[in-house]
Amino acid sequence: MTNREELISTLCPTNGEHIYCDKCQTNGKCRVKEKTDKQINYILSPIDESIFLKACPGSGKTEVVAMKAAYEISKWQSNGGIAILSFTNNAADVIHERVSEFMRHEKVSHPHFIGTFDSWLHGFIAHPFLHKIYKYTGKLDSDNDRSYRIIDEKEHSNSNNKNDKSKHFLNNYILDTPFVSKSGKKTNLCVNNVRWEGEWELFNPLSSNSPFISVADYFNNVAFEEFRSDKLWLTVEKINNGIIEKKRKFNKKGFATYNDIEWNSLKLFKEHNDLLVLLSKRFPLIIIDEAQDLSKLQLSILKYLKYQGSEIHFVGDLQQAIYEFKKVDPVLVKNFVKN
Repeated sequence: MTNREELISTLCPTNGEHIYCDKCQTNGKCRVKEKTDKQINYILSPIDESIFLKACPGSGKTEVVAMKAAYEISKWQSNGGIAILSFTNNAADVIHERVSEFMRHEKVSHPHFIGTFDSWLHGFIAHPFLHKIYKYTGKLDSDNDRSYRIIDEKEHSNSNNKNDKSKHFLNNYILDTPFVSKSGKKTNLCVNNVRWEGEWELFNPLSSNSPFISVADYFNNVAFEEFRSDKLWLTVEKINNGIIEKKRKFNKKGFATYNDIEWNSLKLFKEHNDLLVLLSKRFPLIIIDEAQDLSKLQLSILKYLKYQGSEIHFVGDLQQAIYEFKKVDPVLVKNFVKN
């Protein structure tokens, strides 16, 4: 039996004749037979090694991901499961639908997971375990709910509207140092307006082209240098320490941005190796669709899991990264694959 015949016998209820398969009838040909040899070889590739499948737009990569997932799930025997991750709810829904089709309309369930990277990170790492870092005791009305409330990183405080609780509470987390525009205008930033990307970066509410700027670059800005001309004690270290202190207070109260979730997950892995071991056993195989859109922090999270034993499969095209707001750099993905 050839590789293609093996796959057809596993995934196709009509053995490639597409008599009862709605999708195949629409296409007029078997969805397995139309795949390239490279795609077939990937679908049948071993799951005990990490793999990168280069797949450009229009190549049927989403269906290949779905076939790979359905094929492995159909013969899965491990106590853990497969995590199949993408970056939008729509993409995750499409993968889930197609996996179910190839599994003859069986719904994908525990121990496997199909969804976005964020939903997987939040559901299996952040909400169950991040409270361990800052000793977050949970919401006042629920002793058992220690999940984090996500705050948009562009949300601002509004001290003039005390009825707007979603913004007014941010007054407790205003940074000690204001943001000074090139014109000298001062704007208060809250701690949710700061993110970590290898260094602290500040949200610039006055710029649409470059919404974030590193603390180091901001510190050397002419307008800020004028602001601190009589405040020589206000150093980069002082600013960074102030951010860390406010972030700790913010997270300890159960608030976090998406960026906070990611860099705190890394902190969790560093401080609680036992949880990293458990998670790698929970998901011995992680498949990433559109892998070129992984951010530096997300790659670091996967690197920890890879070192602990999880195998990582990347599917995507390194020339097609689109999530610039996450500071996506395909070179980082390329280096991850090489290593």
